[in-house]
Amino acid sequence: MLDPKKVKIGIAPIAWTEDDMPEMGAENSFLQTISEIALSGYVGTEIGCQYPRNPAVLNEEFGRRGISAITAWIST
Repeated sequence: MLDPKKVKIGIAPIAWTEDDMPEMGAENSFLQTISEIALSGYVGTEIGCQYPRNPAVLNEEFGRRGISAITAWIST
């Protein structure tokens, strides 16, 4: 079993909103997505297309849920 003090598991929000086609999953808000990520037991999330880009907003909402950013998705 993974030691949660050494290994932290995160997830990409693509399960909630498709970054390449934002209309797929558009009904899922940023707050809903990160709340469900936290409720699922993940402690990290990739920054998806629906996330605000203001670090203060992200940090406040992530902090409320005990999660953090692990990476950012960038369309190329």
